[in-house]
Amino acid sequence: MKKRIHKDPREIASILADLYEQKFGGKSGRFQMTRDRLRELTGRIKLQAGLIDQISDYCDELGFLLINRDEAIVIIKHSTMEKYRQPSADTVEGYDPISSQKKSSIKPGTRVRKEFEGEDFEGIVRRVYTNGKIFVVYDDESFEVTTIDEIEPIEEDK
Repeated sequence: MKKRIHKDPREIASILADLYEQKFGGKSGRFQMTRDRLRELTGRIKLQAGLIDQISDYCDELGFLLINRDEAIVIIKHSTMEKYRQPSADTVEGYDPISSQKKSSIKPGTRVRKEFEGEDFEGIVRRVYTNGKIFVVYDDESFEVTTIDEIEPIEEDK
């Protein structure tokens, strides 16, 4: 029977940082590790939350982020996150959860209504663009590219 040797959290963090630099699976860099594999690495029978927190703190000192997920941990460099996009002040201040919910409900094929100069126009969404614009073909065969705020989804009778 193989004897378990408990590694201390600082040593485990150092090993994880070394693994980040090693090439495996055809790549080097960010990786994930199952809890079972991490448990084997630590030399413990059971992983305690406190141990993972300590490992995470030491990873942080080494410039890495340990993300503790349900079945695995993920290791990425702090510098990786510096490249992520950031929302502008206008985006954050202008965030409207109702509009966001409405946007997620509008997909190609959704029937919509738009009021224009006192008249209601109904049509079908044909395309939703990544910039938030929506291509609608109306029942009278006219079409337009519009925004989420200018149309309302029509509830279908069930």
